[in-house]
Amino acid sequence: MTNSSTLPDIDVAIIGGGVSGLYTGWRLLTRSVEALNQPLRDWAQKRANGKLKVAIYEGSDRVGGRLLSGQSPHMPDAVCELGGMRYVDPAHTRVQGLIDEFKLSTHVQDVYDPSNFAFLRGNRLRFKDLANPGMLPFNFSGTEADLLQQTNATPGELITQALLKQWPEIAKLRGQKDQLRGYLQNKADLDDTPLEQWGFWNLLLRLMSGEAYKAARDTIGYDVLGANYNAADMISEFFEFAAGIKYRMLDRGFEILPWTLREKFEENEGKVETGAWLRSFDYDRDNGEVSLHFFGRDRSAPVSARSIVLAMPRRSIELLLPECELLSEDAEFQGLLGAVAPIPLYKMFLIYETPWWQNEGVKRGRSLTDLPMRQCYYWAVSGKGNGGEIDKGPAAIMVYNDALNVSFWSALHTQARSAPATQRGFAPAAKEANVRLHPLSQQRRAVSEKFASRPKMFERTPPSEARGFAPAGENKFANHLGENWNDSQAGKHAVTEVERQLLLLHGVDKPSAKLDAAFANWSQDPYGGGVHLWNVGFKSSEVLEKMTKPIEDLPCYICGEAYSTNQTWVEGALQTADLVLDRLGRKPSEKV
Repeated sequence: MTNSSTLPDIDVAIIGGGVSGLYTGWRLLTRSVEALNQPLRDWAQKRANGKLKVAIYEGSDRVGGRLLSGQSPHMPDAVCELGGMRYVDPAHTRVQGLIDEFKLSTHVQDVYDPSNFAFLRGNRLRFKDLANPGMLPFNFSGTEADLLQQTNATPGELITQALLKQWPEIAKLRGQKDQLRGYLQNKADLDDTPLEQWGFWNLLLRLMSGEAYKAARDTIGYDVLGANYNAADMISEFFEFAAGIKYRMLDRGFEILPWTLREKFEENEGKVETGAWLRSFDYDRDNGEVSLHFFGRDRSAPVSARSIVLAMPRRSIELLLPECELLSEDAEFQGLLGAVAPIPLYKMFLIYETPWWQNEGVKRGRSLTDLPMRQCYYWAVSGKGNGGEIDKGPAAIMVYNDALNVSFWSALHTQARSAPATQRGFAPAAKEANVRLHPLSQQRRAVSEKFASRPKMFERTPPSEARGFAPAGENKFANHLGENWNDSQAGKHAVTEVERQLLLLHGVDKPSAKLDAAFANWSQDPYGGGVHLWNVGFKSSEVLEKMTKPIEDLPCYICGEAYSTNQTWVEGALQTADLVLDRLGRKPSEKV
């Protein structure tokens, strides 16, 4: 048995406490030693307990990454998803497998209802009107108008039909994402040019009129689904948002998944340390050890490890200091890092005294608009209605937008922070709303007490028994949801503008009283974006393999949603984690 004093501190150091990092750590520790690949088995056998030593270092004060569930004290029976909120059933088999293993309960998410609103170019329509080209404020071609009438579909179907007309093979592959992507990358082209060399927007305007494109994008609700990213990947991504797709949500909030993974990881002697921002790392090839250097927290001495897993999105990797070997020496890696684009996402939840929107005949699913708020979901109501009556009690509505629209809302929150103290009426706060800033971001943005103040939009009570949450020890997760909500309070300027647009969408002059509001802006550091999409010119299936271990003789691995072929979903984070787990134990001489 090797003397433990000669061993590194950690066998596998995982940077990032999101789903991919927690899943990787849990899987490493729950495999039997006999089932481990080499050299993992050798590493484990050198430890006194015969098990791998694995640690997860998370920079923020919570695990979960871009899964962020919250609960307002005004609606303790409703969980609000400030981050990722759902998965595709049955396509996302890895997510479903974890949910089944942990015995987590789920429900189907309502999205479409014919009574919901579409407010487009100043015209207020119902969803049932979207299949009537005569009622839509767009100048469709005759063929496109006829197609809408024949299919009785919304304008988003025009994209589907244009793609099927150009590539009929898509029809039988659209429910099989991996097979569809393989066909699009290896067999489909336009003008003898592979689809990964086309931007999706460029391609669509070759297949349909500009007005049809605008109508489709506006009524799909996600600007990014019509944006100019890699067409081969965007087509397969588009079909996971098409009509007929079933989404499921976790009853206790999506964040219960990483919360449970952490519990399972720690039960198996794994170590999780929050507030540990990685500054850089280097590799001593002579002794085969990685040295990890962290910001602050009495970390003058580095942590040594045999290997490092960066369970991080693109922007978090870019925030590592340039002396890090991964960033300073390998030109190919720099190119691969830029293969994906971070996509800004923004959410706001408003809690009202009553569900005033039900007076307008809308109750479930979502409504759409071309205004910057883009989508609103009728989230939840406390209290019960009676048949066709209006529900009673506090109610939550969610606003959700992406891409360029996020900058509209970002400026309003910045405006609230920068207003003179005598004018803004801020209440002191320990944290900037919804931002758990990377240390470099703090330096670059000169975070101060003034910057970290928040508008006193609503009266608050502390996240304890006074808020109706059980104290830690009795129901830690419920208490955690309350703390997440409290840390994500929305500013008055943004709330006022959201409400103004909600009233335009619904044709209402005055809503019921607001009780609460919280928001999340996922464009901020260290995330850079809520999700990622492949840039034009990259073949995702090839880059995916390279990014899991970008430098052959450096024991550094990368996983997460960003460089997966299931981008925008937790499924992608698990996909790349499985690939890293497969490669982690290989010797450098072994091929993929």
